[in-house]
Amino acid sequence: MSDGAAPKAVRFADDTTQQGFTQIPNAILRDSDLSAGARLTYALLSSFAWQADECWVGQAKLAKLAGVGDRQIRNYLGELEEGDLLETTRQGLHKPNLYTLFGAGPDRNCGSGQERNCVSDKEDTGEEDSANPPPPTSPTVKSKATEEIESVWATYVKSMNPRGRGRELDPEARKLIREALKVADVEELQRAIETCARSDFHMKRGKYKNRQGGKYNALAQIIKARRGRNETTRSRIEWWLDRAEEFDAGKEDVFDVNAEAERIRREQEAD
Repeated sequence: MSDGAAPKAVRFADDTTQQGFTQIPNAILRDSDLSAGARLTYALLSSFAWQADECWVGQAKLAKLAGVGDRQIRNYLGELEEGDLLETTRQGLHKPNLYTLFGAGPDRNCGSGQERNCVSDKEDTGEEDSANPPPPTSPTVKSKATEEIESVWATYVKSMNPRGRGRELDPEARKLIREALKVADVEELQRAIETCARSDFHMKRGKYKNRQGGKYNALAQIIKARRGRNETTRSRIEWWLDRAEEFDAGKEDVFDVNAEAERIRREQEAD
């Protein structure tokens, strides 16, 4: 060998193997709820992350390695984010994103009461191997974004008390909260939800119980910008925060009933 270096005592025979391996959790590899492209993207990110907790890599490079276009790789990254497997931190113009990967957790593929893609090493016999007991499960690692989303959702469930499946944090609600958190913090979203719940007018209580229109108890009605009203998600949330200040000042009847009724009528006609 050159430079008089001693040969390695143990080495791989071919160059391909010498470039290393990438491991990903079986719960992710076998999860049929994730697209094959999303699983490949997770594996590619993992291949960059083994030397550190975090990795930097551009979307163009990921797309090239995955053999897809830039738009498709963004879809795969978004799918991983929706599944709480990836957290993306944007560092600014012309700088690569910072990606932090998260494990699937012990129950990802074996949800309670669900027919999920759960594979057992002993599925043919149904017997446990007492000589080789399974390793203890590790707790689910949640990203900060996931914890914030679940905190906002918990406030919604507590304030609005939805029934049945309405108490479940589904992908649509998760995406709605995720988008709102781009322009507001957790406390602001919680305050907006609690303000709506306090309002007799918006919840059709008291003297407003027979008013036109339905309750404002859907999450989208509280924190999502309404179409055709020159409104943004931030301005919608600020509207509720203004109402919260009026409530705190002791002005409980702070809504212009005629204006609200007219607005509701126009919205129903538009729908």
